[in-house]
Amino acid sequence: QICLFASTPDLPSMDVDLSDLLPTFKKQIWNLTDDRDRLNAKVTNMIQELERLRAVKTCPEGWKLLSSSCYFSSTAVGTWETARSDCRKKSADLVIINTKEEQDFISALNKQYWIGLSDREQEGTWTWVDGSPVTLSFWHTGEPNNSGGEDCGETVTYGQWNDQRCDYHRPWICEKQLWS
Repeated sequence: QICLFASTPDLPSMDVDLSDLLPTFKKQIWNLTDDRDRLNAKVTNMIQELERLRAVKTCPEGWKLLSSSCYFSSTAVGTWETARSDCRKKSADLVIINTKEEQDFISALNKQYWIGLSDREQEGTWTWVDGSPVTLSFWHTGEPNNSGGEDCGETVTYGQWNDQRCDYHRPWICEKQLWS
C-alpha cells in the first residue's frame, strides 16, 4: 500500500491512497481500449468498403447499363462488318438479344440498328456473333425472307428484327459484359 503525503506550503495537504485510484484507472483504460477496438473495426470495414467500391465496374462514358451488360448505340453508320469491327475495337461485340428485357431496351431506341445476328455461315440458320443459336426471336412478320441475299440482322422501328443485306449502312449497337 502506497500513501502520498505532500508537505509543501504551496500544495494543499494530500493524503491519497493510490490503490484506491487503481480500479478507476483500470476502468478508464478498459473503456479506452474498447473504444480503440471499435474504431479499428470501423476503419477496417470502411477500408474494405472502399476497396469493394473501387472494384465495382461501371459502363464507360456514353454507354448504357442494363443488368450486367453495357450498351453503346452508334451515331455513325456502316456495313455490318464495319459495325462489328468497331464494337470489337471497344472490347465489345454487336448486341446479342437473349431476353425480353433486353429486346424492350433495344426497342425503346426506336431506330434501325445492326445487331449481332446473321446467317452468313449457313443460309437460313441464324446465329449470334458468339456462335450461339437464336433461342428467343422477335422477327418482323414475314422475316427473315432472304430477299436479295439478306444475311445480316437489324432492328427496325419498334425493335422487331429484319434480315438485311450486310453491305447496307446502318448505325449499330455494341454490347459488353460489365464483369468481363
